[in-house]
Amino acid sequence: VEVRDNRYRSGGTYRMRIGDFPILTSPYPMGGRLGATTQFRFTGQSWNEPLSLIKYLPVTVAVDQLAISIKRSDGVSSAMAQIAVSELPEITEIEPNNRPEDAVPVTVPCAVSGVLKTKKDQDYFEFALAKGQRIDCVGESRRYGSHALVHMQLLDAAGQSVAETSINESDDSQFSYTAADAGIFRLAVRDLIYRGGESFAYRVTIRTGADYSLTLKHAEKTTVRFPVPVSDRALALTVRAQRRGYSGPIRLKIRQPGPAWDLYNQTIPAGKDEVLLYAVLPPDAQQGDFWPLRFVGVAEVDGRKIRRAVTTETTVRSTIPQLAYPYPWLDGLFTVSVVPNAEPFFEMTCEAAEHTIVSGTQLSIGLKLKRSDKEFEGAVQVFADQLPVGCEIEVKSEEDDYTVSVSCGDDASEGEQTLRLVVIGEHSDRTQSFVQDVVLRIVRPEAPSEGKESAETADSR
Repeated sequence: VEVRDNRYRSGGTYRMRIGDFPILTSPYPMGGRLGATTQFRFTGQSWNEPLSLIKYLPVTVAVDQLAISIKRSDGVSSAMAQIAVSELPEITEIEPNNRPEDAVPVTVPCAVSGVLKTKKDQDYFEFALAKGQRIDCVGESRRYGSHALVHMQLLDAAGQSVAETSINESDDSQFSYTAADAGIFRLAVRDLIYRGGESFAYRVTIRTGADYSLTLKHAEKTTVRFPVPVSDRALALTVRAQRRGYSGPIRLKIRQPGPAWDLYNQTIPAGKDEVLLYAVLPPDAQQGDFWPLRFVGVAEVDGRKIRRAVTTETTVRSTIPQLAYPYPWLDGLFTVSVVPNAEPFFEMTCEAAEHTIVSGTQLSIGLKLKRSDKEFEGAVQVFADQLPVGCEIEVKSEEDDYTVSVSCGDDASEGEQTLRLVVIGEHSDRTQSFVQDVVLRIVRPEAPSEGKESAETADSR
């Protein structure tokens, strides 16, 4: 076996599998309902026997995709395929459904799957909507190996188009629609340029009610690979929310269990669409450590706890433009490696590391920013970790002088506690953190001695 770049260039990477596994194009249906048993068949280049797999899907998953494997009855090696998983009922088309009057009846919310078997093939699905009811339709194809470019159009009972997908950079076409009046609607699905064949499968999710999705905000220097100097101990990424009828807060978390990372700015506030999330390495991180990370958002939407993964598709596509569609397992993956120390670009000094505060009062702690790198001109962010119960902080700054005001309520626990101040700054593609522990001695106000009047009481007389 000889492998080379078609232009004899160096520096490229490749992966080769050698075995008797079948060559798959895409699964059908492309998705399954969580907790249900589903039969999948597979489209591919050629084989002598039809391939199918009956699989019980787990009740819960961390993300909305699942890898499944299949091999020939007499085979040794397995082929892998990705399927979508969700809480939605999964419905496959029933032929013939190529005309509006032959539309497959469904009840929304749901997910529908079909195959555009011939050129100019068009499938129809019919459902009822109440007045004011909102639906969000997302078509999926190429991310699961299909050749189809999904185009969708929503028709009212009179056959008039009321919503349609637009052509954009995303391979997953989508649209939203809110019914002006109650009625029967039909969803028409076809290939964008009217192609067809056994490998032109598709899946469309039709969701109702409020929802949201999360993406890594993409810009020219956006990355999903973070080489973090062991001295910096932090990284930053901007997460953007696409809200669909939900305006409440969304809390971001690291998906998989593992070492204790500290996250700051981890909530997208109500009514806001993005947040700059800071992640600080575990305290025992050492040079050479490596972590694959995935982030998810959690929100309470109409009494339902909805988890949505942070996707990175746009950034991945920009870094691997030669792929027709990025590998599904790369979507949402961030890699963090700990590299040797780098010279700090700032330092912080604290005026005092121990303070006494009376419950019901306020205390000010001064911090001074020192810029080690003269090119670092930005501000830093100050966060409180291990904040004592019953206490709050407020941070103000004037040039390089920062004041942390600590307010302790009357219900604050008495005694000695440690307040950890975490300072984070960004400069030249680096995110540096600084930690300052402050000892707080919380005491109760002195009560007047028994049998004696306070000075204030005597003066008032």
